[in-house]
Amino acid sequence: MPPFSRSKPQCERLKLGKSRSSRSVTLKITTALNMKPSGTSPKSVHGFSVLKLGLLAKALNDYLREFIMREVNNQESRLKQYKGNWSEKYCAFLTQETAFTWLNCPAARDQIEQINLSRNDFTHDPELGGTFPVQSDTHLRKYPVSAFADKLSLRVALDAAALFTCTGDPAFPAELRVTRENLTDHIEYARQFCTFVEAQRTKWP
Repeated sequence: MPPFSRSKPQCERLKLGKSRSSRSVTLKITTALNMKPSGTSPKSVHGFSVLKLGLLAKALNDYLREFIMREVNNQESRLKQYKGNWSEKYCAFLTQETAFTWLNCPAARDQIEQINLSRNDFTHDPELGGTFPVQSDTHLRKYPVSAFADKLSLRVALDAAALFTCTGDPAFPAELRVTRENLTDHIEYARQFCTFVEAQRTKWP
């Protein structure tokens, strides 16, 4: 990973939902969108895109944890009945214990879950020195066609499936690539999701 340039990082504050007086909750997404890699090679630029994806996943984690801890009055034991990774656990809480429904949410469940799944695939890539990891088994089983799949790699996997398996799903895991387009799309999905979640709040500070 190349070093940061000396340009000052920017922190974006995201207003969520309607405020009550001056206590409106804000989500700080420190995506460092204005940070630039010191190099201009494709690998350097992509490395920074992966970093931004990780920061987006971290922001979602922090926001949902704060929201839910407020809802349960910091009684973490109430979360033990919900299983899975933090995304699955927190979203299960939302659907079971608040008015939240994916049907009414402007962001689809797969759009939110793939932020964390793809971040995990980049972070825990078993291939040392790799730039573009393939989908993990967990990611592939849940979403065979990833929103972060490299287009060429996905096309090859789908063509192979059409020839040999006839299932419609990729014949093998596609490589993942974070682009400006798919990162920007998922930042917007996160905005929509968090704004909608905030509207389900029952306990206010």
